[in-house]
Amino acid sequence: MVVKTIRYLIYGILFLLIPTTLILMAVHLTVFKPYDTVSEFEQTGVYDELKIILPKALQESEELLDVTSDGRMNEIFKEVVKEYLTVNRISEILSFIEKDIWDYILDKDVELEAIDLTDIRTAFLEKVQRSESMQGEIIYHDKFIDRIEWAPLLKMNQKRMDKMKKYYEQMTALVIWNGLMVILLIGLTFLLETNRPRNLKWLSALCVIAGFTLMTAAVLFHIIGIEWMYTQLELSAIFSGLTDNIHATLDQHFLAFLSALLGFAGLLFVTGLILYGLTILMGFKREVTT
Repeated sequence: MVVKTIRYLIYGILFLLIPTTLILMAVHLTVFKPYDTVSEFEQTGVYDELKIILPKALQESEELLDVTSDGRMNEIFKEVVKEYLTVNRISEILSFIEKDIWDYILDKDVELEAIDLTDIRTAFLEKVQRSESMQGEIIYHDKFIDRIEWAPLLKMNQKRMDKMKKYYEQMTALVIWNGLMVILLIGLTFLLETNRPRNLKWLSALCVIAGFTLMTAAVLFHIIGIEWMYTQLELSAIFSGLTDNIHATLDQHFLAFLSALLGFAGLLFVTGLILYGLTILMGFKREVTT
């Protein structure tokens, strides 16, 4: 009687644990998939916005105030930036920022890096030297540094980065521990239940129910939507023009998450049918041998 109670308790825990684990895994494989955001962000047609926004952002950066606060140098600076911030260069910057974020989250780097602007700096200094309005003036090369911190421009301070890192580590740990727990509990059911066909029948029913639960969860998530997440976005005023692009990127991640849930639900249904087929096959063999 005690063994039977424990076995039913394990089935109950598995009923809750399997869908929860797969929901967390779906989030981990889609929303929190490393190095997989820029490609979707670029598909939203963000380049036209960034060609306008990035020069303004560079002008407002603290590292370049010595240059941009001077009217004549600022005009030259705007010309050079407009010329050098091509689609390819913007793509490189976005990829660099994405890699820098994930390297920090995954402990591949202990601090955030700065964007290398050596090409723009060199072109700027050459154009200053050729400019008639700057003739006769000495422009010190250290007025325009060749590296600029991207994090302050995006309001991505250390506290916020550490928070993202903590969330990712917690999510990863939950997926691993829940997965190990599921495997352990399924193993225990085979130890506690000597009747293999009966145990397989229970597990097949469990898979079908868990699959239905995941399908229901996908429908509920679709109804709820992700509009509530939009209010959590913190963009500086200069980057507010990217709001629609970021929303579109979040929508793509959300659709990928829903697709992953439906995929896991289908996998559970198939697994349940296979396990049920095995119980029938084992029962048929038992009848033949008797």
